[in-house]
Amino acid sequence: EKVLEIAYPSNPSTWKLLNKNEAFEKLWANMKFSIRASKGMPPNYPIMKDSVKKELIKPWVRYINDKFRGSLHIRAGRSK
Repeated sequence: EKVLEIAYPSNPSTWKLLNKNEAFEKLWANMKFSIRASKGMPPNYPIMKDSVKKELIKPWVRYINDKFRGSLHIRAGRSK
């Protein structure tokens, strides 16, 4: 429900608790979204023994640049 913004971890006076709206306004412009082929994807996709898991992730997977990609990765960049 809240986001803790920390400028210097060893100095609690630099810590600020942000509500949802403040966090969204502060972070959204610097968020980077990517769909990965590794780090979260089954290593053997689409050849999987677990057919239930395969069907669950199938709608989210696309074949892009010679790889199956379907693992959403979100990175929050630094404010400029």
